[in-house]
Amino acid sequence: MYRPQFGYSREVAGPLHAWEGSATDPGDPVVKPRTAVPESTTSREAAFDIAPDPTAPAQARRLVDEMMKLWDCDDPDDVAILLTSELITNVVRHARTNLRLEVSLRAMTLRIAATDEIPAPPQLRPMDTDSEGGRGLALINSLAHQWGITPRERGKTVWFEVVVQPAR
Repeated sequence: MYRPQFGYSREVAGPLHAWEGSATDPGDPVVKPRTAVPESTTSREAAFDIAPDPTAPAQARRLVDEMMKLWDCDDPDDVAILLTSELITNVVRHARTNLRLEVSLRAMTLRIAATDEIPAPPQLRPMDTDSEGGRGLALINSLAHQWGITPRERGKTVWFEVVVQPAR
């Protein structure tokens, strides 16, 4: 059984650079900002390499859930878990390359990012009620606080952010 490789986990104090493609980068045309989220001086980050096979979405959901528990935050509607599943399914189904999952928390904003080796950005398509697939980005577009695509030297990163709350 494949075990995801734990890349890193860290807590960073002090101001951080703006995330690429975030609302602080107004020139990024693929960002969908919603509302402002309070700033914080603490950030937590973790990264995992996951094999692009049919078990990847379940592994990613588990990892995101574990990080949220570790960082004492809660997503009562499980939006982060749902969107993680959709994001990773898209990588497995369409990119079929190595996959890096990054999870970070700043203030009460949870950011999930998936990096693959295909430079072509995913396409937001109208949902077809007769089709078995094609809803992943539409769900991310509808439910994420914001989301975007960041081109990389080799591939791309698709990311989304959701607002979470302290665990009870």
